[in-house]
Amino acid sequence: MGMAYRISFQGRGFGYSDYVYFLSQVEYAKKHGEERIEVVFDAVDFFYPDGMAPFVATVNHLVNKGYSVSVGKPRTIEMINYWKYVGWLNGIEGKGSIQQRGSTYVPLTRYRTAEEIHKFLNDALDVLSTTQTFPEGVLESFEWSFYKISDNVLQHSASHEPAWLQMTSYQRTRKVEFVVVDTGQGIRNSLSESIPEMMSDQEAVARAVKKGTTRNRDIGQGNGLSGTLRIASSAQGWMNLHSGQGQIRWMEEQIHHATTSDHPGTLVTVTLPTGKPINISEALGDTFLCLP
Repeated sequence: MGMAYRISFQGRGFGYSDYVYFLSQVEYAKKHGEERIEVVFDAVDFFYPDGMAPFVATVNHLVNKGYSVSVGKPRTIEMINYWKYVGWLNGIEGKGSIQQRGSTYVPLTRYRTAEEIHKFLNDALDVLSTTQTFPEGVLESFEWSFYKISDNVLQHSASHEPAWLQMTSYQRTRKVEFVVVDTGQGIRNSLSESIPEMMSDQEAVARAVKKGTTRNRDIGQGNGLSGTLRIASSAQGWMNLHSGQGQIRWMEEQIHHATTSDHPGTLVTVTLPTGKPINISEALGDTFLCLP
């Protein structure tokens, strides 16, 4: 048996852009018939949820598809322990989710049901209440967008694999970030039920953030992604949506469209500043609905 296809990382941190590079290398390996992949992290100093949560989800997806994927641990004991605490190590090794939340985060967690979403959300709100103080509308905005995005997965992903959640409270920089990632059918395939003429993943993600876009109005009104984008905009925050080869990023008060490496499913990362109020009713208008 030949050597595995090796993907190496180095530098001060592994984040979303590094995850996109990982996807490009996986595409290359598949194209050349490689079924064994080795990922090496021993030259990386730190790791971020917006890169690691989708990385763990995709590693599990590849293994479920029959690929052999080995992941080298970080070079320091401190960082290996960090991987354990935040749930990445268990996720990579195919073990259950970490049950105990940290002081500033809720570990990477698999989910398949609405009950699991609510449990995670309650844990997240408990962590936030002990790490930061929040001006009016911030917690409500977090709760609304988190629930809508995570519930979208149950309604639309059509995945046989679990989806994944992670939340981090950044006390020093006054931010809260959550990541929702699945490895299901993706936005284009989902929307094809109501928009069969959809031509590309980029067109699909662009339509998905427009108010009222949904595959089936009996299931949902199509306000989760569009409302979350408006909240991120109103709060001067950030949002990243990546499905298939389509990507939209809201950052620095601008929306950026791109065609990028193929993520198997849908990835959403939302970062909300917590230092000033958010007028959620103004941001959402008539889409501001109470949570179940």
